[in-house]
Amino acid sequence: MKNFFRFMTEDSKSMVVPVLMIILGIIFIINPGAILSTVVKVIGILLIIAGVITVISKFDKMTPNVVVIAALFGILGIVFLVFSGKIASGFIKVFGLIILVNSCAKLWEAYKLQKKFEGNKAGWKVFMCIDGITALFGIILLFVPHSIATIIGIFLVVIGVVNLANAFLVFNNGYVVYGKDVVMKK
Repeated sequence: MKNFFRFMTEDSKSMVVPVLMIILGIIFIINPGAILSTVVKVIGILLIIAGVITVISKFDKMTPNVVVIAALFGILGIVFLVFSGKIASGFIKVFGLIILVNSCAKLWEAYKLQKKFEGNKAGWKVFMCIDGITALFGIILLFVPHSIATIIGIFLVVIGVVNLANAFLVFNNGYVVYGKDVVMKK
C-alpha cells in the first residue's frame, strides 16, 4: 500500500492514459448510442469545415467544380449532423454485412479444406471455428449495431486496467529507458 501511494505521487504521469481509457470505456459501456452519434456529428462538423476551407483556399481560382465539391462537403456534413444516429447505425450494419458475407465465404472454403486435411482433422476445424466466430460478430453488428460501442468500451476498460497495473509494476520493479526495454532495479 505504501508503494501504491508513492507511485500515485511520484509517477502520476504514467497513470493519465490508462485512467482516461478506463473513463472512456465506462462512458462507451453506459451510453453506446451517444458515443456513436457523437463520432458521426464530429465527422459532420469536419466535413463542413472541409467545405469552407475548400472555398477559402480556392477563392482566387473559383471554378464550378470547386463550388460543387464545397457544396457536397457542406451538404454531407449537415446530413451527418441531422441524422447522426441513423448514419452511425447504417455504417455499422453495412460493416456487419461485409463481415458476415466474408466469413460465410471463408466458412465454405474451410468446409472444402476438410478433404485436404484428411489426416489432420483439427486443421480445418480451426478455420471453421475462427470463421464461425467472425460470422457471429457480423450478425451481432448487423442486428444490434450499437453493441460495437459496448464491446469497444469493455476492451478500453480492460486495457486501461492492464496498463495501469503494468505502470505500477514497472514503478516497483524497474524503470523505462526510452527506446529500450524495461530496466530492472538492482
